[in-house]
Amino acid sequence: MATQHTHLASLISRIHPIPYRKTMPPKEQSNKDKVLPPNQRSIKRLLRWGKDHPTIGGPVPKIDLKTWTLTINGEVENPQKLNWEDIQKLPKIESTSDFHCVETWSVLNCRWEGIKFTQII
Repeated sequence: MATQHTHLASLISRIHPIPYRKTMPPKEQSNKDKVLPPNQRSIKRLLRWGKDHPTIGGPVPKIDLKTWTLTINGEVENPQKLNWEDIQKLPKIESTSDFHCVETWSVLNCRWEGIKFTQII
């Protein structure tokens, strides 16, 4: 039995098309050519939970990185258990994109750094 996969983005764009700009280096981007989604307002920087923004359901948990682990199992090709040191050794990438929160605020040109999800699954 063949399974047909549909990208979520293609479904969303058919339901509610949002104009997007072509990807270009951050230095070439300007906020004036950006289009915010309907009812969004632009703010200067991301809000941090527990610092700039109230937390939901209590304080931000404290994590001991010496004992913390990430378990990847289930329907994956490579089940594994990684600790913080393992995560830190993975190749990092940088990306610049806009962040649109469901709380009706947006931050344009956010610089992100981290690992690709595909590296760990």
